[in-house]
Amino acid sequence: MKQFGITKFDAEKLLKDLNLEKSNNGVPIVTVGADIGNGWIKGRSSASVQVLLPSSYALPFDSNLVDADNGLKPSSKLHFFRSKKYNLDTDIDYLIGEDVLKAESPISTFSHNRRYTNEDYLMVTEFAIVLLLGKFAKKNPDVVLTVGVPSKDKIDKNVDDLKNELLGKHTVIHNGKEVTFNVIFVDVQTQPMGSHANFIIDSVKNTWNINFTIGKEKFGNLRNTHYGLADFGNHTVDLEGILEGKANIRERKTLLGFGMRDIYEHLAKVVNEDETLGIHHTADSVEGYLDENWIFRQNEGVKDLKKEMDDFLKNRAIALKTSILASFPQRKVMKKIFLVGGGSEVWGPFLKAIDEDNKFVIVPYPQMSNAYGFLKLSHFRLERMFKARSKDKGGSE
Repeated sequence: MKQFGITKFDAEKLLKDLNLEKSNNGVPIVTVGADIGNGWIKGRSSASVQVLLPSSYALPFDSNLVDADNGLKPSSKLHFFRSKKYNLDTDIDYLIGEDVLKAESPISTFSHNRRYTNEDYLMVTEFAIVLLLGKFAKKNPDVVLTVGVPSKDKIDKNVDDLKNELLGKHTVIHNGKEVTFNVIFVDVQTQPMGSHANFIIDSVKNTWNINFTIGKEKFGNLRNTHYGLADFGNHTVDLEGILEGKANIRERKTLLGFGMRDIYEHLAKVVNEDETLGIHHTADSVEGYLDENWIFRQNEGVKDLKKEMDDFLKNRAIALKTSILASFPQRKVMKKIFLVGGGSEVWGPFLKAIDEDNKFVIVPYPQMSNAYGFLKLSHFRLERMFKARSKDKGGSE
């Protein structure tokens, strides 16, 4: 089951396993793994905080979210945020949170152009980091950050742009209180590589996890095998081939037409054909008012969309399977193709139903899998930073 919103998890065992120092000359350090997708923010931190929220925001006077006095409606799960660096209007607090897709006009951070210098994307990334700071938000912490980008976007210019924007000091107003943090290191990975890291990193002392299992199936050490990753996002499916523990660039590809957005756009057409549910519903509003059983509820209107969703996926599953396999030229010797990302929970069962060769594996908690791995990479990077510092001071490794 998805854990929407801001939740807690036990990071202490991981911190103990990695033997990390928790402060930098008296300044607390928070390690963060963030997968800022086109549809959803997924993040985990050493502050024992996990975030799963839409990567959209809304204006503070949106009539679906605030009452006549511009106060949050009682049922809303939203936060007021203002970025001192990226706000388009310095006098406005924006809204972000679980209910933001219920806004009359949610503002998406998806952008085809200059995404990694785009104020909307960077502002939401800042907000996600603030939420992940947890109890350290009041202590002006340093942050070691690993962030994921779509596979097709990992080119030098985008990586440089993102690092230049995120490194350094950030100040944000969160629910009326000022929060300052300083990003001291940024690592940029393709989004599927977060799941790869989650599979193989056990701890710093035993980097390659030799006990990797999913359910009852044991995979052993993936370091010397050839496998694939298919990351199902909001707009795309990102593919990554892993050969002997490293990304095989020749097997990196992005598929269009199979994202969750395509499903929601189809369901919006179905909803708009029902006059009892109102009109002008969008993919965003349909997603915002769907429950986990694919039942659409808005005010007094209710419609079960499970059958329409199933029919859509059945009709597209063969084309999706063919597209994925065709993207991996050495698929015959490829051990498995792991399905990650939130969309894999939806598409995965339909792919497995036509998977004669038993290639596809749906990983546990797939929507958070990349973020789990990015957090481990941030831990790994911090340990290396401390070792390098110790060496420079004449200490032993």
